[in-house]
Amino acid sequence: QSTYSSNLASALQSAYYEANSEFLKVAERLRLHDGSTGITAVLRGMKLTVANVGDCRAVLLRGGVTKQITVDHKPTDPIEQKRIAGLGGSVVYCMGVARVNGVLAVSRAFGNRTIRQVIRPDADVFTVNLQLEDDYLIQASDGMWDVLRNKDVSDIVYSLDGAGPQRIAQELVSAALARGTSDNTTAMVIQLSPYISRQLKMTHNSPSQEFRKQFTGTESKSY
Repeated sequence: QSTYSSNLASALQSAYYEANSEFLKVAERLRLHDGSTGITAVLRGMKLTVANVGDCRAVLLRGGVTKQITVDHKPTDPIEQKRIAGLGGSVVYCMGVARVNGVLAVSRAFGNRTIRQVIRPDADVFTVNLQLEDDYLIQASDGMWDVLRNKDVSDIVYSLDGAGPQRIAQELVSAALARGTSDNTTAMVIQLSPYISRQLKMTHNSPSQEFRKQFTGTESKSY
């Protein structure tokens, strides 16, 4: 995207729309009803930018504390219900599950060509200033979050600290399966501490207190 260097949030939102447009061309030709949620993380210096559509979720583990970065796009959310209504859709409960137009259990997504006027890939974009205490970034699909709380994930990750991100990701998926998840389950674990150490060394061999203070900002969100 042309704004990738100057406006990352805008570039991610545009890229999501372009990807959706390309997929819908294929879906129209092959008469596919498929769709997907999605999540993207970009590390640029000491800033983490995350875009999401649907109910994939990103969680930051900071000094033992869990900080959820993204917001799940669910039809049960009053804000999302208002948004769906504004697009001409409705939220219908089917066997206790809220579904957009009685079909989809997420309020934003890629694809879903038959209800594409209501279901759109409108990405929310969140930015976080990284801190020295940031240990891991966890991104996963709803199959994991349906059965594991953020705190459960944190406990598993820290219990395996040092085992490596691949081993931790495998354990997270195994734990979700063991708890009976019935949905697609994918987990990605990014160990942030080595990256942050490299960034600090690149900027200054021995960061001063003033330099450290520079990266202790709070989360900011942009849409």
